Amino acid sequence: MQQQKLTPPLNSSVSSVLTNQPRLPKLTLESFSGKDIGSFPSFWARFKSAVHENSSLNDVDKFSYLKSVVTSDAELAIRGLILTTENYAKVVKILEHRFGRQELIVDYHMNNLLNLTPFRKSFDVIALRNLYDQLEVNIRGFESLGISPDSYSCLLFPIIMKAIPPDLALEYNRKHEKKQSQIID
Repeated sequence: MQQQKLTPPLNSSVSSVLTNQPRLPKLTLESFSGKDIGSFPSFWARFKSAVHENSSLNDVDKFSYLKSVVTSDAELAIRGLILTTENYAKVVKILEHRFGRQELIVDYHMNNLLNLTPFRKSFDVIALRNLYDQLEVNIRGFESLGISPDSYSCLLFPIIMKAIPPDLALEYNRKHEKKQSQIID
């Protein structure tokens, strides 16, 4: 069985051909602009799996793939480095330091939570779903970084209470107090 073979980047897509295996569709590498730092771990995991750790590619080819998928701020961060074997390691280090540091990504997720858009109508199911989705995305971001819920969960309650309508907050507090009084009795 042959190893995966990647073609040089033409349109940010990677194709793999395996003998005795069904032909898989082309894998399109996601781009990374640097504007949404929270997407760097996902971007880097996919790039690392498809290109960076591919032993059939040399560093110049890997650098070429990387240059083809970074845009905007991320492209600016590595601009000026020419396509050489030595510069590939530098580019990886620059991107990981600029966009992949855990404290930056934690800060990104925490700021997203602190800046949740509150909604004021308890019957607005779409807004409630949106709030839930935003909470889940950022909590998953913490989990993917290996951060224990114990280290941030006490912050979530006031953040959520501030984002939901007052009547929902009041209803929650009433039910919570009722449960607490039942436990004590």
